[in-house]
Amino acid sequence: MKKKTRANLIMVIIICAIVAGGVLGVGYIRGWFDSASDSTAMLTQIKGTVNMERGGVIYPVENDTVLRAGDRLTTLPGASAVIVLGSDTITLGGDVALVVENPEAGSLALEVNSGELFVNTEKAVQLSFQQGEVMVEKATVALSVRSGAQTVSVFRGVVGTVQAGQTMEYVAGDVLISTTKLESLNDFMVAQIRKANASVTLCVTNQDLDDLAAKRQQAIQDMLNGQTHTHSYSISVVAPTCTAEGYTQHSCDCGHQYTDEKTDMLPHSWDPWTVVKESTAEEEGLRQRKCQSCDATEDATIEKVVENHTHSYEAEVVKPTCTAGGYTLYTCACGHSYTEDATSATGHTYSFQVVAPTCEAQGYTVHKCACGDAYTDHITNATGHNWGEWETVKEPTDTEDGLQERTCGNCGAKEQKALAGREPVGYVYLEIRCDTILDNMENLTPGKEEFVPADGVILPMVEVPFYEGETVFEVLNRVCQMANIQIEYSWTPMYNSYYIEGINHLYEFDCGEQSGWMYKVNEWFPNYGCSSYELSDGDVIVWCYTCNGLGADVGDDWMAHE
Repeated sequence: MKKKTRANLIMVIIICAIVAGGVLGVGYIRGWFDSASDSTAMLTQIKGTVNMERGGVIYPVENDTVLRAGDRLTTLPGASAVIVLGSDTITLGGDVALVVENPEAGSLALEVNSGELFVNTEKAVQLSFQQGEVMVEKATVALSVRSGAQTVSVFRGVVGTVQAGQTMEYVAGDVLISTTKLESLNDFMVAQIRKANASVTLCVTNQDLDDLAAKRQQAIQDMLNGQTHTHSYSISVVAPTCTAEGYTQHSCDCGHQYTDEKTDMLPHSWDPWTVVKESTAEEEGLRQRKCQSCDATEDATIEKVVENHTHSYEAEVVKPTCTAGGYTLYTCACGHSYTEDATSATGHTYSFQVVAPTCEAQGYTVHKCACGDAYTDHITNATGHNWGEWETVKEPTDTEDGLQERTCGNCGAKEQKALAGREPVGYVYLEIRCDTILDNMENLTPGKEEFVPADGVILPMVEVPFYEGETVFEVLNRVCQMANIQIEYSWTPMYNSYYIEGINHLYEFDCGEQSGWMYKVNEWFPNYGCSSYELSDGDVIVWCYTCNGLGADVGDDWMAHE
């Protein structure tokens, strides 16, 4: 009996040791025992899903995780996180993939493979990416890493030779420096610049951002007023590389972008072979060559050594390119090789093509080299449309607007506007926001992050005409349709009203058990459905997403009146 009891006790001790070892192992990987300090970077302010790969294990990382060398971080679309090192911050946007090479203060180094980062730092931070690397110190910069091109925009300080207000673009091995265009800033960058302006002085002020927001809002307002916004595009030619196609990007100051004129990827520009491992009589060797433009490598085996082997070389003439010299490579079947007859790089030889301006796009001259390198100059303004007269294509009725259309005589584009069948009786103001989600991202349904704007504003306050008898629901539905904002609703017989299920793909319960859409008019939250509230001139309507307290977090303190 005692032997059996002793055996059971030993088994329990072994099981406890295994469990304890497992807990310690998981805790080590997840950093439960790491101590935060100002000398080591820490990941915090996580919103949405951010994954970490550490020790071969991938898991959703938690707030306030101390980083280690070799950590791999990825953020899902719409997610964000902040690497903090003392007072310095590096904010990660959505779709970021990076490797922490060194997490220590003064030596912080990140290898960024994709996505957008916003760096506001006093201490030195090294950022490496596919086509280059930069050292950022006492500066504020935005890094964008995308296929085929990487850009570094400087907003404070100096990075290399790039001053504040300039953007450095790496394309096909070349570095281009130009003035930063505010129109290229997306919501993520705008939000980060506003935050940084609270602690440092940037070359882009909050007033500049207000003007940009007003310009974009005016485009929406014009659309709601029946005026079709006419795009005016600036162009940027992105040269192909050996890892990505080239293309021409067209950007309008309203934020709309598109790409065309894609060009094929370039072949790799290989360096000469180098012997990694010599062959022997018993074992094959290994040789390798690297691409001069990217990180690609190619391996080849070296045949086993034959006794009394005499080298017999085959010559291969490698012609010079625009950026690399040529040479003659002599290679023996055994793997031994050497080069002779080196020649200089030829330099770029450009042909040019004049692209005439169109109604909506700038004209320019594009200079292209056979190697894929390209640049543009002699930019001319878009000509603007040559509109004909308005023609009525649908007559208005007492209950429905009609439609007018006009055609451009140059390009055939068509523009439409509503033909009022009834006169508006006044104007109301409408705003749609979900900024409460920004404080509750940990509760958001995975995959929904991309539908949450960086500032939480889906539609800024706009002025909207309304007609006799129109309700809050009818104005909301009409504006969402015109502004291409997704909306879903259903009829609720119990309340004799429409119920808003989702706006901009954000639905009830997407951010917690008490989350969903509410509306207020002139700061009052009605206790009845939106299709029962008839509007008056000057009403201010705000649709807001509540996450907690059934509206308490957006100002509806209904429980206080119970």
